[in-house]
Amino acid sequence: MKKIDGVDIVKGFRYPDKENIQNYLNTEHPFLGKDIIMLGMLIEDKPIFWRLPGLIEHVIINILVLLATYRIARSYLASFIALVFSAFDPLLYATSLTGMLDIHVAFFTTLFMYLLISEKYNSSGISIGLAAATKLNGAFSYPIILIKTLKSKIELKKLFTSLFLLPVTGFLIPQIPIIASIGFFPWLSDFIGSFGWHLSYKGSHPANSPFWEWFISLRPFAFHYNPDIFAVTDPILMLSMAVFIFAIPYAAIRRKKLLIPFGIFWSTIAFYGLQWLLGGKTQFSFYATPLVPAGAVTLGVMAYDIIKWEYFENSLRIYWEWIKEILIWLWDKIGSFRTFLRNLRG
Repeated sequence: MKKIDGVDIVKGFRYPDKENIQNYLNTEHPFLGKDIIMLGMLIEDKPIFWRLPGLIEHVIINILVLLATYRIARSYLASFIALVFSAFDPLLYATSLTGMLDIHVAFFTTLFMYLLISEKYNSSGISIGLAAATKLNGAFSYPIILIKTLKSKIELKKLFTSLFLLPVTGFLIPQIPIIASIGFFPWLSDFIGSFGWHLSYKGSHPANSPFWEWFISLRPFAFHYNPDIFAVTDPILMLSMAVFIFAIPYAAIRRKKLLIPFGIFWSTIAFYGLQWLLGGKTQFSFYATPLVPAGAVTLGVMAYDIIKWEYFENSLRIYWEWIKEILIWLWDKIGSFRTFLRNLRG
């Protein structure tokens, strides 16, 4: 806040006062994401430290995207393509700069994706529990671990552990601070009541953007003006995932694990569609943040299969031949020029 000649100027939009707002705990959302933000605040309660965990997670997300793509395609080119789409994605970048929950959901969802591709079912179960403990949309990928684990035909005890016990544990442990603060039954009541809140219409908003509008970034959510920071989705990545629906059956025959990131993307979209149908019609473009890593991995693998490495290898060889021809031509011309200078002197 700045003071100019005794006048207070408040930057941004000033929300109206609310009675007892100091006691509001935001129990509509689970607490892990807020705990992670508070870890940064332990350094110092300044905006940069609220955002620091998200910035760190953005870097780790890119590394996990790189590794996940390599595990599927065994190709550095595919991994590089996926990394480019992840590292330079405008939505991941924007949400990593804000003290909000979505980058943390994307982090745990990406971790879940990598672990499931690595066939670490117990760790995958914990990670999706942690994703849900950050924000409930973190659980939207659950059908993928369910299908993958059932298809693996592991024994019943391990099935129960990876599909139920560990996800529930991963979800509940981060809730211990709030349960200790307000009590188990009040927390449980608020948690159950939060489903009604998520499935309700919150009223008109200029940036309200149903999930289908994310594919063309029709109404990006504004986080900040001057500098402008918007929750902009990448239409190339989003529309590619729609096009790949027609190619994924054959692609999955060659690379079965490609179904994991592809499934995570569309499972998440399907649950957003269900939320909208059940009444939760207040959706925003930044809700698409967890879609980006899975989309980047899928796009990296598919692009590699479409644009083979031989194209690059052979093209580089051709360029090198051209360069050698140019260098030989220049050398001949320099030699001819030197001969000309000697004749002039003679």
